[in-house]
Amino acid sequence: MNKKHFEFVASLIKFANNGTPASVLAAVAADRFTKENPRFDADRFKRACGLTWTQIEEGDRYALASDGTPKVKSMYGLENHSL
Repeated sequence: MNKKHFEFVASLIKFANNGTPASVLAAVAADRFTKENPRFDADRFKRACGLTWTQIEEGDRYALASDGTPKVKSMYGLENHSL
């Protein structure tokens, strides 16, 4: 692991402490891991996090922005809105 990995984990913990739902954190982490490894199984990871399929679908609306914050991928047909 290197600095960017530690910073990413720290950002997840920060958002968890601020009340970000586990489904969103799992989706953000899965999005990041998929970018680093195209063979990464995002749904399997989310299930291993203990999420239900409903929570997985809810979290799939989110992604990680370039500044490390969760962003909404799409909601009501709109793209890239901040949380």
